[in-house]
Amino acid sequence: MRSWSSNACSRVARAIALRPGPAFGRSPADPYFDPFWSRVNEAGIPVCLHIAESGYNEMMSVHWGEEANPASHFQSAFQWSCFYGDRPIMDTIAAFVLHNLFGRFPNVNVISVENGSLFVPYLMAVMDKMKGMGRNGPWIGGYVSGKPSEIISRRVFVSPYHEEDIPALVRALGASQVVFGSDWPHPEGLARPRDFAAGIVDLPELDQEMIMRENLRGLLAVTA
Repeated sequence: MRSWSSNACSRVARAIALRPGPAFGRSPADPYFDPFWSRVNEAGIPVCLHIAESGYNEMMSVHWGEEANPASHFQSAFQWSCFYGDRPIMDTIAAFVLHNLFGRFPNVNVISVENGSLFVPYLMAVMDKMKGMGRNGPWIGGYVSGKPSEIISRRVFVSPYHEEDIPALVRALGASQVVFGSDWPHPEGLARPRDFAAGIVDLPELDQEMIMRENLRGLLAVTA
């Protein structure tokens, strides 16, 4: 990705969108994809992982007697719980950290968009534990230095649903890693996006400003 002058800023890509989940039978953090990540690292723009049909129903739910490719709004509760929401984003963030993407590319940041945040504290805790359990196994992309939870708290940003416990997410992840979002008319969105602020009124004012504006402004290099 080439650099652009300020008078061409309207044509600059501010972010890249990727689907959570594996890519062509590989981890998205596999060194096979390093030419792509090298360009992202050079550009210094964030990668957004938006909730999507990541292929998990076809890969896994069929082994539980469920339909392979239901339309998203016709999935069973079991499929929603296990194969569509938390699972793909958890796997993808875990791959980014434990396959050492962030160690190889220090300018890459990731934003989880419309995946909620219920998975975050669990993922941070289990990855810290399982890094030790897997110490004698292979390390795709090289050995990971440091605690996975600390890597997440520096390199992963999360946009929670407005109805979730956002102060609890801030305690787990840090206010610097939480970004406001609203995807109305989807059910997790808000007709009045500013109403999102009602869920963070008990946080310090600086944290509120970071979540509602400053974190995303910084990620997208918005100066106006």
